[in-house]
Amino acid sequence: RIAVLELKRNRNLNRSLKENTMHITAHLDLDLIALDSADDVTCLVQLTAPMPDEIASRPGQALVIVLDRSGSMSGEPLEASKRAIATLARRLAPQDVLGVVTFDNQGDVVVPATRMRDLNAGELDARIMGIRAGGSTDLSAGYLLGLREAGRATAALGSVGATVLVVSDGHVNAGIADPVVLAGLAQRAQGSDSVTTSTVGFGLGYDEVLLEAITRGGNGTHRFAPDVDAATREIADLVGDLLGKSVVGALMRIRPQLGAVGGVSLRQELPNWAEADAVVVNLGDLYGGEERRTLFRLHVPAVAALGTATVALIEFEYTSLPDLRHHTITLPVSVNVVPGDEARNRVPNPVVEVESLIADIDAEKKAIATSLRSGDSETARRSLGTAITSVNAKRAGLRATSAEPSLTQRLDDVAAELLGLADDVMHRGAEYSSKSFTDSYSSSSRGRKGKGKPDVTPLTDTDAGGGSGPAA
Repeated sequence: RIAVLELKRNRNLNRSLKENTMHITAHLDLDLIALDSADDVTCLVQLTAPMPDEIASRPGQALVIVLDRSGSMSGEPLEASKRAIATLARRLAPQDVLGVVTFDNQGDVVVPATRMRDLNAGELDARIMGIRAGGSTDLSAGYLLGLREAGRATAALGSVGATVLVVSDGHVNAGIADPVVLAGLAQRAQGSDSVTTSTVGFGLGYDEVLLEAITRGGNGTHRFAPDVDAATREIADLVGDLLGKSVVGALMRIRPQLGAVGGVSLRQELPNWAEADAVVVNLGDLYGGEERRTLFRLHVPAVAALGTATVALIEFEYTSLPDLRHHTITLPVSVNVVPGDEARNRVPNPVVEVESLIADIDAEKKAIATSLRSGDSETARRSLGTAITSVNAKRAGLRATSAEPSLTQRLDDVAAELLGLADDVMHRGAEYSSKSFTDSYSSSSRGRKGKGKPDVTPLTDTDAGGGSGPAA
């Protein structure tokens, strides 16, 4: 079934397309292009996943936990992780699949990927609680076993994809330690077996660059858990998202029309590849009600005729749960070609401007995390101050123009998060702060809605520690 929505702001741009309760809304920053003049336009696509009724007949979900049991996890970190895994197992339905893999200097399959209906609850608890701390940290040994179990679940057990959740507290000191190699393994598993990889970094000693790289390759979520309580919450949240899936295998194809578009560039760090006539963006799985925002820029060569010109098609493919229906939705991206004098008076769409600013802030967060890891706290603070200034300026501008309240709220949420990150830089040190920044940009730079902070107050450069205070 093909549904059509023209992306023209002066012709009901903000309409929402509903296809079996999947909501897609699209915006262009500029819908007017000057005659005979090349230009760039930015397109924002907003998705809201369907929220299906809770029914017992949903397809089974597969979860493989890969747990670090190296010596550094000894004591309460490992005990709390085991309790969290045992608790989440009781949340799984009979049709779900669970596997548990551990690693220290080698990997071990504690619970082979098995449907819950075929597992004895008492024996399962005993296996999980019987995990003991070991030696060094060979994450790759455990991860490869986890991928194998997840692939077996999708192939033999008929589950709709699988999720591997890696929980680790330490730097890798054995086996494969190259983030690029491990991210490649995650990406291949995601592409061939629909295996998503998510990670929880426990404490301050883990390698956030490596865990975030695996997550990005596996199209999952990375979470920073500074303490035992946080780790328990993050594991529970990630499993809750898994059990609440309503969309799997979502892809977005951007198809430039022949001769109309000279280039496509993504504004966010999303898994993507090129086909003969399209750029394909892998959006992965979405849980019920999840919001995603995707930004991309189109270079439009000079158009020699006045009127409406379709410069690209956006095609969405996804499978909905629990009905396992395949959906295809196609949206044409159209612009109005007008005389140059008329184009000079165009006003950018503030919705797209706000999201473009947030994409810039995400890139800044990543750079700040890198600065903190290298010990350059002064550069990190200056960059954070610049980000805060940009958000404050845009917030003030929106309020001055009486913009839509949802736009100011969007930036209020970003401001609240920056305030929390600034507090980390000021009071918690570089090691903690770099992980906080990595956690933040890991999700938001892929268009996922951030966790946010409860307090929203105006930010100033002082909140970031300025550029002259003591090193974090």
